[in-house]
Amino acid sequence: MDVALAVPPVTRVDTPPLLALWQITVDFAARGGGMVRVVHGIDLDIRPGETLGLVGESGSGKSVTCLAALRLLPAEAQIGGRIAFDGADIARMGAAQLQSLRGGRIAIVFQDPAAALNPTQTIGWQLRERLVRHQGLRGEALQAAAIAALARVGIADPAQRLEDYPHHLSGGMCQRAMIAMALTGKPSLLIADEPTTALDVTTQAQILALLRDLQRETGMAMVLVSHDLGVIAESCARVAVMYAGRIVEQGPTTEIFATPRHPYTRGLLDSLPRIDHVVARLAAMPGALPQPGRLPPGCSFAPRCDRARPACVANMPRLEMQGARALRCLHPHDGPPAPPGIVQMEPGADQQGVPMVEAQALGLRYAPRRLLGLFARGAAVQAVDGVSFTLHRGETLGLVGESGCGKSTVARMVAGLLTPSNGALRFAPERNAAPGVPAPRFAQLVFQDPLGALDPRQRIAAQIAEPLEIHRIGNAASRRAEVLRLLDAVGLDPALAEAFPHRLSGGQRQRVVLARALALRPPMLIADEPFSALDVSVQAQVIELLAELQAREALTLLFISHDLRVVRRICGRVAVMYAGRIVETAPAERLFGSPQHPYTQALLAAVPSPDLGARPSHQPLRGEPPSPLRPPPGCRFHPRCAMARPLCRVEAPALRELFQGQAVACHVAHGDA
Repeated sequence: MDVALAVPPVTRVDTPPLLALWQITVDFAARGGGMVRVVHGIDLDIRPGETLGLVGESGSGKSVTCLAALRLLPAEAQIGGRIAFDGADIARMGAAQLQSLRGGRIAIVFQDPAAALNPTQTIGWQLRERLVRHQGLRGEALQAAAIAALARVGIADPAQRLEDYPHHLSGGMCQRAMIAMALTGKPSLLIADEPTTALDVTTQAQILALLRDLQRETGMAMVLVSHDLGVIAESCARVAVMYAGRIVEQGPTTEIFATPRHPYTRGLLDSLPRIDHVVARLAAMPGALPQPGRLPPGCSFAPRCDRARPACVANMPRLEMQGARALRCLHPHDGPPAPPGIVQMEPGADQQGVPMVEAQALGLRYAPRRLLGLFARGAAVQAVDGVSFTLHRGETLGLVGESGCGKSTVARMVAGLLTPSNGALRFAPERNAAPGVPAPRFAQLVFQDPLGALDPRQRIAAQIAEPLEIHRIGNAASRRAEVLRLLDAVGLDPALAEAFPHRLSGGQRQRVVLARALALRPPMLIADEPFSALDVSVQAQVIELLAELQAREALTLLFISHDLRVVRRICGRVAVMYAGRIVETAPAERLFGSPQHPYTQALLAAVPSPDLGARPSHQPLRGEPPSPLRPPPGCRFHPRCAMARPLCRVEAPALRELFQGQAVACHVAHGDA
């Protein structure tokens, strides 16, 4: 499918705006007194039926701008400027008018549906409450409308789902339920604030397609807030790029993505890994977003900009119109970006050497808590079922698949945090622990959430030195020297040694987690979604850091992720998991260039791309992964597979080599069906 066809056309400029913002400013109270400005004079408008994208790093002011438009910020926030919705001044509306407007003509869908839904009430109760408020329905009409609302957003068996609590639903289903609730007021405008960030790539594709379908059906306008440029490219007709509380570039998506003129816009695009090729090095932007109240003089982006001149440091550029585009830059780029230097990735493994890890028919079976009891005898979840792979010295093996497929469970078994129910794990000779349990000095874990992985009460130096103290390595002086060496190795200022985690940015915290993992000098790292919580610009910095560390320290890396763009950049070989089993494994170059399993093809088809017009030909995946309590017979993927044959429904395919180095568990690919 051509991506350009999926992007809605730009609404005619002579159409009156539905929502208009003029010179919006937002100030918050500072800790030491006074006010700090976080949004600086934003001008925005959105017309009926239009989709506007807001992009930028975390802290750039995207969400604050949207919340200010609806007066949803805390009472202590000071909002300046003028906001009009359908010609009415929102600042002059009373509490009753605002309550009717919010959730009625203007609806919001937030990033984390699990946090936005009430865990103590059923989905049906929460949906009916909104239908009563916005449509005044009662009795049988209310129940029928609730069922229809869930069916409208593609939730199967909607009558049954009304009786479920949020924790019974998957992340994608929770987000669909949130969208159903948002639509109960028949909104003219939907604000979707990072609605797919926490979702798998396949679920993300389903939600974005659903939003586009609903928009065409209802004619509503939509503001889509995201830091994923691929999502914006595929969904929005117009885009506004924000940096440090200001719009730095705005205009038609096709023009801005094809010829980004502001250095920040171009830097965001260059930082994003691509799924169709690998560059020699991601063009990661240096530095980080400045803190509100500590903005540099002149252009806020100047300290990170390779085109900055003395005039940029002295003066804040104005946002000036240039045809259909607006630009805030004294020295913009001209023309499209230069083609990237594409390289062929090498596996990076000593295929003839002793493997670091061998997994043979690995399995993990457990009884979930809610099934424990007298009447649950024999009920169990097969989280991992017959997984086999070899990880060679110096290699980076990517383990990919949707949430719940068993990736993290495999990682925890390799790390010794879980004991396999069946199968075997064998390790390299230097592992000096009991059989089946690798020592901490052999393998270290790098987790997804760096803030959650660090102790908020301890300084950075103490946390990096902790593994050395536990294993009684060196004395206080040598440990201090090692901490400073590790900070330097991960590109952090040694002055941060005495800082607490909350004083660091997300990228800095992830670097600290890497430094701590390297403290014992392990030959192997297990990275479980290490970049998913980071902005694309920070992600690029940490990706390149990890690649440098792997080469310098001769590390072996087991890399767990559902972001296939990052896997494409960093991994030499990839194993694809579905419902507890590996369904395809191959060198990255071959797997991404010629995927053979229908599930792998569907995963690649779902990856959003900022390169307009570049899109795999396979159809995006539909449906939900099976419950591990009730996996389907035969091939576990067959209920969602458009290529399924009768044999697929009764016989599970074995993982067999199809081409040299590429093994596939698929009857159709092997010609068996």
